[in-house]
Amino acid sequence: MVTFYFSTNGDDWYNSDGWLDATDECTWFMSSSPCEGTTWKVIDMQMNRIGGELPRELGLTQLRMLTIVNDANGPYLSG
Repeated sequence: MVTFYFSTNGDDWYNSDGWLDATDECTWFMSSSPCEGTTWKVIDMQMNRIGGELPRELGLTQLRMLTIVNDANGPYLSG
């Protein structure tokens, strides 16, 4: 998820609390419990200025829900 952070301009997010710290990435800031074991199942990032691109390297093949909502002024996500 470090790749997710940097590819979506994590330094510009409204809230990046807990991201990139030394704890297990499944405990990083999210609005719900994102993992089952060590596999990401949910990414729920609303009104947080997520922009940039979702790279294929993320390999989120087990992802069940992806929610990214920004205000009308952007930024915008591609990929």
